[in-house]
Amino acid sequence: MRFITKNHSKRVYEINRAVLIDKIAEGTDITRASAGREMDSMINAITEDLADGGDVESVGFGPFKVSARTFHKTRSLKRVYTFK
Repeated sequence: MRFITKNHSKRVYEINRAVLIDKIAEGTDITRASAGREMDSMINAITEDLADGGDVESVGFGPFKVSARTFHKTRSLKRVYTFK
């Protein structure tokens, strides 16, 4: 899982899950394990609400919503895969 954050100069920085958990733990004075459980709980809550057909708007994170995508094909070196 990758998280992308933007700063004021419009650059995009990628932060992986472990780094984000470390930053949460440092900023809130809790253990890494507890920060990981908190983050998993937040992601599960967002995922469940989206699965029920809702949209999630979070100040600081932005909107989360489900959208339909068209079929597309992608090629590997050996085969052509079709994703639905």
